[in-house]
Amino acid sequence: MPLPKDVKIPLHLAAPGAVLMLVQLGIFIFAGAVLPYMLRAATALTELQPYVEAVLG
Repeated sequence: MPLPKDVKIPLHLAAPGAVLMLVQLGIFIFAGAVLPYMLRAATALTELQPYVEAVLG
């Protein structure tokens, strides 16, 4: 059943959903550009030896 024509959604209630949609769209569009950085970060998180050497010397 469609909403009546006089129903209006206030901007302060619609804005968070709109921002999340824009963020998701940006992640989708620019995924290829940031993929090398994400892979490098993932590799840094999974390799423990550089971290141990940096902390313990």
